[in-house]
Amino acid sequence: RAVQAEEKSRQAEKSYLDAKERADHLELRLNETKARLAEAESSSHSLQVEVERVSQFCSRMKDALAERDTKAISLQQRLDAEVQRRKRAEALLQQYSLAEVVPPNPPSGQAGACHTPHTPYTP
Repeated sequence: RAVQAEEKSRQAEKSYLDAKERADHLELRLNETKARLAEAESSSHSLQVEVERVSQFCSRMKDALAERDTKAISLQQRLDAEVQRRKRAEALLQQYSLAEVVPPNPPSGQAGACHTPHTPYTP
């Protein structure tokens, strides 16, 4: 009986040591998993911060493009207005030049009343 009790005691001790070794191994794996999880959470947070930064950048770029478009439209309107103003000025200048080159007929009954010579406009 003492031999059997001793054998059972050795088997129980071996089972205990095996279980303890297995528990230590599982605890090591648990700690490694916790470390990876903490790293993943940190990376996730870093990515969230980066995504927010990029989102804000895109928003600023969108605003800047909208502002640029508004300025471009305003400049185009000013350019169009300037082109129209120049066309009107050129038309008036052309009319003036023709008026200087070909004087209007004097009113009836006043033929020859005009004594000032007309000089054509030369730009």
